[in-house]
Amino acid sequence: RLSQLDRVRSFGRTSLYDSLVRAADLFKLAQGRRALVVFTDGEDVSSRGSADTVRTALQGKDVVLYVAGQGRAAEDRELRDRLRAMAAETGGAALFASKMSALDEHFTEIAQDIGNQYVLTYTPDRPLGDGAWRQIRVELSKRQHDVRARQGYFAARSTDPR
Repeated sequence: RLSQLDRVRSFGRTSLYDSLVRAADLFKLAQGRRALVVFTDGEDVSSRGSADTVRTALQGKDVVLYVAGQGRAAEDRELRDRLRAMAAETGGAALFASKMSALDEHFTEIAQDIGNQYVLTYTPDRPLGDGAWRQIRVELSKRQHDVRARQGYFAARSTDPR
């Protein structure tokens, strides 16, 4: 329950990026859709990894990232933009609130988004297996709806355990 989050107190040094990379690793053997929902103030003061390390880990494991940001994440434009970019690249979203009470609506939106997805497939022009990043873009012919989709994928080599 959201009311229980009011009792959570932060402490220590935040390793947000390292935590996201570790979470992506936990998905490597999971079947089906993979979504990671992160509640954060967005600050990272002690990770060994970087935002690029997170991108590679999430995209390499086909994990969709959803961020519920509060505190500094809701106030700092640069931080919001970084978190939005990481989430958007995976097909997820980043939502921010200045008050804890507003997060209830965001969590509901995230749950609905996870539960209402379509799977599109296609055959690439170039053969798979080179390990390269392949950019993709999904568009609708009529702009009546919003599309949120991953921005690409790694063309996994046959020996990659993704």
